[in-house]
Amino acid sequence: MPQNILSRIIFTLLFLFGSLFSIKSQEHVIKSNFLPEKDTILIFAPEKKESIEKVVYLLHGWNGNYRQWNKIVDLQKMAKEKDILFVCPDGLKDSWYFDAVLADDEMNYATFFVEDLIPYVDSLYNTTKTSRFIGGLSMGGYGAFYIYLKNHELFEAAISSSGAFDFSMPEMRNYGIKKRLGDYKENKQIWHQMSMINQMKSADINEKHQFYMDCGKSDSFLKSNRELHQYLQTTPAKVRYIEINGGHNTEYWKKSLSIQMMMI
Repeated sequence: MPQNILSRIIFTLLFLFGSLFSIKSQEHVIKSNFLPEKDTILIFAPEKKESIEKVVYLLHGWNGNYRQWNKIVDLQKMAKEKDILFVCPDGLKDSWYFDAVLADDEMNYATFFVEDLIPYVDSLYNTTKTSRFIGGLSMGGYGAFYIYLKNHELFEAAISSSGAFDFSMPEMRNYGIKKRLGDYKENKQIWHQMSMINQMKSADINEKHQFYMDCGKSDSFLKSNRELHQYLQTTPAKVRYIEINGGHNTEYWKKSLSIQMMMI
């Protein structure tokens, strides 16, 4: 048998053999009655096994998409090293991941997450007995805490990196929140109610709640992260908070995710 043909056969067998024991990243599209458009998710699985021990849902930041986290960190490599299943849904650019507040809003992202996304992922992998975490950066940090507050029994903990928590900050009016909450001057009370510290104050937080938070020391959101951490310390919740050198950028979030995965 010619050497080149033999080499091709060996390569093919190795590829097929490897496919049986590992799962590559997979892209899925979900249609939901709770969203105005389809949502795309990217899944990174560890080495194939009978069950998945940990699942981490990662929410991207404003104006990003479901690929943002994998551009920051090699999630397939991390999934293999940490033995974690990563799920990256699309936040539809500026959904902010919360359910509709205004009557004409068709975006009910938190409900989609619980009613459609989690069951879909659980149908693909044996994840029913796993430790499930939800995390995100910036807008995704807000979304992770919002969804967790409404459904904390579904998760082990919520994780935020550089969370965009204070909607009263003037610069927050540049990040698409107007589409969800209306004009700030006309709906100032709603904007303040939807700020995370006020969402926390209206929630029934107990000792079963767990929050992991971090923020860069040069981040413009540092003040609101400190304030939220200080409030959480007055509740029965378990909270871990750290500040790291860095700003609101990819370099910081790469460091942040590595630290967060060690924490869980």
